[in-house]
Amino acid sequence: MDLPHSAGLFTADPRMDTETELYNAATFAQELGRRFDRLDVEEQPGCLFHLSFSQTAPQLRGPLAIRLANQLKEIVRPTDLLSRFNETTLALWCDGMDHLAGGERAARFCTEFSALLPHQARLAVGVAPRWAHSSEDADTVISHAVIALRTAAQAKPALDAPPATWHVWQAAS
Repeated sequence: MDLPHSAGLFTADPRMDTETELYNAATFAQELGRRFDRLDVEEQPGCLFHLSFSQTAPQLRGPLAIRLANQLKEIVRPTDLLSRFNETTLALWCDGMDHLAGGERAARFCTEFSALLPHQARLAVGVAPRWAHSSEDADTVISHAVIALRTAAQAKPALDAPPATWHVWQAAS
């Protein structure tokens, strides 16, 4: 027996992005903030990545987000958080990762994920570490990742490198 869709049994989860089945930005920020107290107690850092595919035709953004989301789902740990932050940006949070490991991972993303993008697309990765006891909230860490992403997107990749760049946020001295 087929039930009508209006019966309410098939409603989409408002916390999720329907295309990628990842958290949406609002849910991601809430989940991210919940982790900070535990990380402070355990004296562990964490790293937020914003991965953006720019210079992409609008009709390709959904399929590219799905492709990158599926790739990320295969390589992240079960404790990591994933989100579709906006139309062309995915977010990844990794507990226990410092800025050095974050930079290494961002470099690998640039190398490995560039092959998944069409020729004209470009990958940029912004990395924002959060140190234990830093008192930074989720919104602050997210804004640092956005700044790092903008910096990475403005950088020119080396001639012999894939069309991708990354940048780790750091406080101004």
